[in-house]
Amino acid sequence: MLDERKQNMLEAALALFAKKGYHATSIQEITQAWGISKGAFYNNFSSKEELMFHILKFYSDLAFQEVQSVTEGETEKENFVAQICMQFSIIESHKEFIRMYLTEQPQQMTGELQRYMLEIRARDFRWYAKRLLEVYGAGIEKHVMDCVLLFISMMQGYISLMILDQKELPFDKTARFLVKRLDSIIVNLEDEPLLTREMMQGLWQEGEEQAGEMQECLAALRGTVSGEEQLAAVRTLEAELSRERPRMYMVDSLLLYLEKQMGDTALQGLKEAVAAAFASH
Repeated sequence: MLDERKQNMLEAALALFAKKGYHATSIQEITQAWGISKGAFYNNFSSKEELMFHILKFYSDLAFQEVQSVTEGETEKENFVAQICMQFSIIESHKEFIRMYLTEQPQQMTGELQRYMLEIRARDFRWYAKRLLEVYGAGIEKHVMDCVLLFISMMQGYISLMILDQKELPFDKTARFLVKRLDSIIVNLEDEPLLTREMMQGLWQEGEEQAGEMQECLAALRGTVSGEEQLAAVRTLEAELSRERPRMYMVDSLLLYLEKQMGDTALQGLKEAVAAAFASH
């Protein structure tokens, strides 16, 4: 969780990149927008590339949390449609920045940024697999990898129309159309799957490792708490994270409370582990 000052800095930089482009925006223009010196810039970020990394990480993590927090609809399928609508809404609200990023990505993408983009891809893949199993049941287990890849590919095609071709598509109608196409695919699952868990092993192993790291951090935190209130907060956080669909607002509130009580250093590892593992819970 960022403090308000740093979040405002990221928002201002995002607006500049969206308006002028990444390469055309100078560090001097960024510092002028922030009202700080170049020296102060380098106290916060080592380079413009690192700033871009923090922008992408902050907004992609925030978007993922917002999508997960959607609980509309009386059925799992209706809720899934609402989650797809939320994705379209988030993309629409940041489409200038996304268009800039897709058309002029940083030429020298840092290793950290490359790793994070791969983590996002794996996280999203696991989330879709989890949601499709919840929506359609264990009967699609054998084909879930193919179903996820096909659905993501359909999504990307329509998102490309929205971002690059600037087509205005109604969110709810588009989401329902895509889910109906997925219905048709699943009804006709007769052939043997093309993709298997073994082929996609890296995605699942990474998710399990991240989940294990989160549990280790929680266990370590229990041993450092002081007082019944802190212990109760840790136990409540554990219970929330063990839910089939954790409520992100509860997780954030508990992490914020514990951070205020115990300090940022004590919570840093847990916050990172929760963010990394959340897709597989």
